[in-house]
Amino acid sequence: MRLVRAAALTILLAVLIVTANSPSAPAIPLPRPASGRGVLIVSPFLPERADELAAIPLYRQPGVGRIATIAAGALPAITPPGENGAGAYAVAVLEKRGNWLKVVFDDAGRSAWLERARWWSYRSWEEFLPGREVRLLPGLKTSYYRLVALPADQCRESVPVDPHDSLRAGRVQDDWLQATLSPSVTGWLRWRDGDGRLLIAVPLRNSSQNY
Repeated sequence: MRLVRAAALTILLAVLIVTANSPSAPAIPLPRPASGRGVLIVSPFLPERADELAAIPLYRQPGVGRIATIAAGALPAITPPGENGAGAYAVAVLEKRGNWLKVVFDDAGRSAWLERARWWSYRSWEEFLPGREVRLLPGLKTSYYRLVALPADQCRESVPVDPHDSLRAGRVQDDWLQATLSPSVTGWLRWRDGDGRLLIAVPLRNSSQNY
């Protein structure tokens, strides 16, 4: 009996390994970025000095316990791939202590502190979002793809929104964002979920605002 169980377990493990390594195996989706308290725009002082973003020091605590260096482009961004501004990267900030900002630095959700250069821009979400173009992320629950009349989950009056639709962001109220889909359609959508993870992407490349 033990030999039968051992053989069955061996076969199951082999199947799992082959499936995981198969090109047709579905990729495990990465977790959505945590929204934190605001947004840091990391950019070079001058376009020709983009190499200064190749090795940003990360610390365990502000200025203490250096743990790694990372390229700005490797930080989990809140913008869709290819839709950053010229040489700029938008990163969610978890905490802020003066010029020291705590950010998530990998897809596993690990966080560390970096020091903000004086030409980098930090804004709270309430300051950053109004006036910008936003899109809902793909693969969300169906209930998120809607504009509602009031900022409340129980609101039944709604207009469907597609992940490809661009919306113009208005004011922020807690986890809700006032947004305009067309000149005649304005409502509220959730821009982050109850766990504080983003439901929207914010392209920088086509933004009419300064960073």
